[in-house]
Formats: sequence, C-alpha cells, structure tokens
Amino acid sequence: MMIIALSFLAIGWYERRYMKKYNRSSRARRLMWTITVLLLIMVEAIYLTREQMSVAIMVKHVFYGLQKLLFLET
Repeated sequence: MMIIALSFLAIGWYERRYMKKYNRSSRARRLMWTITVLLLIMVEAIYLTREQMSVAIMVKHVFYGLQKLLFLET
C-alpha cells in the first residue's frame, strides 16, 4: 500500500511541477489533486478487496438488477 501511495505522490509532484512551470490556474491544480486523490482511494480500495471481489462477482452485482428489470422477472 505504501508503494501505491508513494507512486501517486510522485505523479502528483511531477504534475505540480508541470503546472507551476506553465502557470496553470489554481482551479486546474485543484482539479488535478482532486482526481489524483480519488484515483488513489479507488486503487487502494481495489487493492484491499482483491481477494474478496472478482470481476465476475462485480459484473453480476452491477448487472443483475438491470437484467431483472429488462426481463420483468420478480
């Protein structure tokens, strides 16, 4: 988990340098950090639940309700 966090920190630091070099707005910097933090949280969540969830189970949970609705099953 530390390696993932350090990777995102390195990417954020690189992006910060780029934005400072090309005088990007504070809104752009805020957007970049927001996206970086959200992606970090998502990657950490996937890492923590990798043994409990599989792609097949996730697809089943996502599309089961839609399938029931489309085929009018009860």
